[in-house]
Amino acid sequence: LSNLEEILMSSDIGVSTTYQILEDLREIAASCADEKLDADDVDCVLRGTLIQALGDFPNTKEPQQSNYNPCAINFSTSQSELPSVIFVMGANGMGKTTTIGKLAYRLREENKLKVLLCAADTFRAAAVEQLQEWAVRAGTDIV
Repeated sequence: LSNLEEILMSSDIGVSTTYQILEDLREIAASCADEKLDADDVDCVLRGTLIQALGDFPNTKEPQQSNYNPCAINFSTSQSELPSVIFVMGANGMGKTTTIGKLAYRLREENKLKVLLCAADTFRAAAVEQLQEWAVRAGTDIV
């Protein structure tokens, strides 16, 4: 668990979410003491805890389930609202551009939102070209 804790902390999901994941894993491990947890068990706990932490309804501002999280991201859903902006920053090589591309695809496909990407990391070689490729893959616009 110490390796997992280090990975979660370095992935910047937050201290409380990290501790919740580890606590959930400890509880599950204690409840089935005769069996070892496998990778699927850990994956299931990670997914469940992250869904609870982020909220399970990104396309509405009304709670639909008991795991309503007022801190979850609520995206603009009508043209009369101001646009939602997600600013992504981090160290080199952490997968920011890939995450942006995948997030853009999911917001467009699953949430039917209009997505516009903006390249701001223009100092890195091929940064703009890489984001342009993700915009094509995601079917979104880019400026």
